[in-house]
Amino acid sequence: MIPMAEAPLGPDVPQEVKDDFDSRNKSHAKIEAEKIQTPFEVMLLSAEEFRKQAKNGGGYDITFVSRPGLNAERNRALLYVGTSYGAFEESGVLVLLEKDGSDWKVLHELLTDHTIADPAPNLSGPNPRSPER
Repeated sequence: MIPMAEAPLGPDVPQEVKDDFDSRNKSHAKIEAEKIQTPFEVMLLSAEEFRKQAKNGGGYDITFVSRPGLNAERNRALLYVGTSYGAFEESGVLVLLEKDGSDWKVLHELLTDHTIADPAPNLSGPNPRSPER
């Protein structure tokens, strides 16, 4: 994925928000599972544990969330939320949020992606989906 600072996301996304998003997402955030309140079980995985799960075929739907990129007024934020379904499928959405009083609301869905990887790639020849064909 190209850096957000270079992404053509339209005039609603200030450059400072894209720059902050890129800067904040260069490293992982420390998340405290006990502070996450959900009606379902939350299991936190390190990047290494995630790679191991994916290599072994997954077994879980894994949700990942970027750190938000914020503007100086802290009333607009850029956030990516994605889900990995096993080892071969992933989807996500990049959203622009706006603060409305004390609540954050989705202003726009800017980018949605969906990727399905070939579970048994042809290792003896070129990838038939490759643009180099």
